[in-house]
Amino acid sequence: MARRFRARLVGAIGTALAHAWVHAAVDAAEGPTHPAPATPEYVDKLMQGAPLLPELADDGTAAADSTGAPRALRIETRAQSSSGTVGHESSAWISLRGALDTANYGSFSLDASARLRDQTAQQARGAASSFSLFQTAMPFEGGWAASNGLGVVQTLSPRVVGQQASFFVPTRLVQGASTQWRNEASGLSLQLSGGETGSFSSIGQGSFYGLGDRVVAFGLELQGTRSASPSLLPAGWSYGAVAATATGATGRDLPGLGSRSGEPAGSGLLQSLRWETPGAFAQGNLIASRNEDPVATSSAVSGAAQSSRVGAWFDGAWQSGDVTQRWGLHHLAPNLAWQGSALGGNSQGGYFRWSQVGLRTQIDAQLSSTQAVDAATGGAGLRQAGVSVRRYVDQQWGLGGVVQLSNGTASTSQASAYAELHRPAADVRLQAGLETSGGRVVVRRVSSDQAWVLPVGQRLSTSQAFNSTRAASQDSGGQSAGAYGNSLELAVTAGGDLSERLSLDLNARASLPVSSQVARVYNVGASGLWRLGQGWSLSAALGVSRSSGVAGTAPASPIPTLPGSFTSYVDPGNSARNAWIALRYDFQAGSAAVPIGAGARIGGGGGNIEGLVFLDDNGNGRLDALEARAANVSVLLDGRYTTRTDAQGRFEFQFVAPGPHRVTVASDTLPLPWAMPRTGEQRVEVAPRETTRLELGATRDRAGGTEE
Repeated sequence: MARRFRARLVGAIGTALAHAWVHAAVDAAEGPTHPAPATPEYVDKLMQGAPLLPELADDGTAAADSTGAPRALRIETRAQSSSGTVGHESSAWISLRGALDTANYGSFSLDASARLRDQTAQQARGAASSFSLFQTAMPFEGGWAASNGLGVVQTLSPRVVGQQASFFVPTRLVQGASTQWRNEASGLSLQLSGGETGSFSSIGQGSFYGLGDRVVAFGLELQGTRSASPSLLPAGWSYGAVAATATGATGRDLPGLGSRSGEPAGSGLLQSLRWETPGAFAQGNLIASRNEDPVATSSAVSGAAQSSRVGAWFDGAWQSGDVTQRWGLHHLAPNLAWQGSALGGNSQGGYFRWSQVGLRTQIDAQLSSTQAVDAATGGAGLRQAGVSVRRYVDQQWGLGGVVQLSNGTASTSQASAYAELHRPAADVRLQAGLETSGGRVVVRRVSSDQAWVLPVGQRLSTSQAFNSTRAASQDSGGQSAGAYGNSLELAVTAGGDLSERLSLDLNARASLPVSSQVARVYNVGASGLWRLGQGWSLSAALGVSRSSGVAGTAPASPIPTLPGSFTSYVDPGNSARNAWIALRYDFQAGSAAVPIGAGARIGGGGGNIEGLVFLDDNGNGRLDALEARAANVSVLLDGRYTTRTDAQGRFEFQFVAPGPHRVTVASDTLPLPWAMPRTGEQRVEVAPRETTRLELGATRDRAGGTEE
């Protein structure tokens, strides 16, 4: 009620002020113009006895700062330690992530990290650092937007190339730079990226180690659009291409990372063509590469070091109602490589998937078949068929099951069934399944999971399972040499908010052997979060794991017919301890600026329109020295946004969306007998970060004015 009353009151005051301005302009027609008197600023007040408004209630938390541009900052310092059979390791690093959105220059982000210390069982490493700086979607004239990256970046790839259903061609992590220019109106995108390939030194990043292979990739994308602007492809069609080259690198030892294999040199071209409608799509992809074998090259083997390979794959989908059908075919030559990285290949085949998603029933079925292109290289074929069914009996019960058959180097199958029960105290899931290989059951499993319903701020889930796995060794007759190894698994996860600032979570898992073929395993972990103050938090975690040894038999010879081919073995137990602690500061503030005018969108940037309204006494369309300025006159942008001229007849529209716009003057706010001519509507083109200037002249002849 209070908000509705305030909205009506503000609307009534605004209408009254508008009428007052109009009458003031008419009354001053015969005399010099003067600026309208200042109106006292409206101050909202609470009515006596009215309830406190929700937005004014003090809930004890700091209100979000919506002033200024959107911005965020995160600083985290972390130290961790681990010990186990490989020895003791410890490391410490600090990371910084920041982001800033601007109105006309896109968004900026920085991701930097510095390793303070890294101690492994083999060596100790000192300080090192890395950074990634990105500028995204900076708008330019003509609908173009630019995005750039510097530091540790990914090589770029057109969006259509990344829309894969069955195969994904990865990009490379490089230390270098990238740039992309995209025009949404025409659907054209150009991109260039490159640098030295490598990897981070640890999970905390900290430093980037180059592998010596330099990669450059150039991408092009054409996308059909449904907008009024002309596009290079029909609506629904997309084409993308990436050309890449790599210098290659020989094997080398990296500090703390061990020996890395060499990377092939060469070049390649990847192309994708996609057709898509709301209910279907089809996409074809073709990759061609010519690469050098780094092993053969380093050994000075001529001829065999060069190889040209081609791969192609096609995917499609069709949806009708709640039924979706997907299909795909592929042919990938052996030893395919892309951007200096081996893709494998040596496979050809296809798949078909059928699914139906209803309100109560979900069914998924699939068939797939692959085989080696060149069987001499050791590739094997694989044929699979499977079906998954889920049925919601009512709001409390759900049933389902999965069956999958595979035929490759061995015939295997998997089957499981489950039931879900939703009760006020907990959500329960019961599941039973088995796996077979060569006609024999090798795995049996029965499990039960419970997610308990607790008050807000408390968490508890439990799980129990019984596993039975047949030993993999065989005797001289090909029969299983061992019985099933049985184990009982128990797990619990619990947590809660001990206070408004402190929360604690615990998890424990135990695998208890029922027979001697299975190890005894314990895992216990604890983590906590302490919110120190606004934006500050301290978190820590501790984990301990331990497993016992296992005694059993294993074949001493790969030829099973040899007598006495079994020997006993002992798998020693091990234990490990891991701990880390982190101090973090998080900050977020600001709100996105939205430009005004037709075609406005967040992130599209904007320009300014500055103008002058004058009384064109001689009708020449120009402002002369002796002609008066029109004060307190209403000026409209695109017939929607309104501003008023000042005492000098000046007006301004700030942060206007790029593109064409209409600027008009309301004739009724001009002093009599002045009026705007019939051609008084001014059309302008606004560009990002630029100011467009206008001069709008009114004439004395009202008969030639705009009809109202």
